[in-house]
Amino acid sequence: MRRLVFGLGIALAATQVSACTSSSGEDFGLITANWSFKDLATNTTITQCPPGTSSADVHAIRLDGAGNETSEVYIDKYNCNDLTGTSDYPIGTYKVFVDIVGYGQSLSAIVDITAQDKTVTVTLVDDGGYFLFDWDLRDAATNAPLTCSEAGNPDSIEITSTLSGTTQAVADKFNCEDGSGVTGALLTGSYTISVAALNASNQALGAPQNFSDRLIGDHNDVTDLGVITLPID
Repeated sequence: MRRLVFGLGIALAATQVSACTSSSGEDFGLITANWSFKDLATNTTITQCPPGTSSADVHAIRLDGAGNETSEVYIDKYNCNDLTGTSDYPIGTYKVFVDIVGYGQSLSAIVDITAQDKTVTVTLVDDGGYFLFDWDLRDAATNAPLTCSEAGNPDSIEITSTLSGTTQAVADKFNCEDGSGVTGALLTGSYTISVAALNASNQALGAPQNFSDRLIGDHNDVTDLGVITLPID
């Protein structure tokens, strides 16, 4: 394993994997990353790395107190077929993802090791990916921007993804206040998308927004749908 550290003016080899306190008094904690692969079509978990891949790079980006990314980035490189790796980091909160070099990246997770060590477990889908989107609530009559409270506190923001040529529809729901969301894993293909703000009875609070020919790639690819404006009646 070799660790690269950016934003601190150094690139160094990791020599220790244990919780500790440095000579400067800075405390460290452990992050363990586990990774595997899945074939969506057969719902099969794959516990070996794809042919032609050898390195699994665990990226840990330190976040500041407001949850923003800093320039302090740790990259720990492991043998992909180990399917796990553990390293120590200065205590704090990190955005963590696994890059299977030459294949694709996992979704990211927020990990706080201020009080205790943590484990991140990710699965990369071989034959699919995800939709990422943000939402913007607007008054249907005036087009004025609305907060979730002003919009009547929608019970959820729902995105329905229907694979073209099928009736195979998958719905994902998110909290309105989140402002963005990532769907569950979807098979590679072209999709028709419908997005709406729903009340507690699953009724749309305004006209659903519909889109066609939105593509999902493979190898855990993420398709960014951008900001979707939702009119609220």
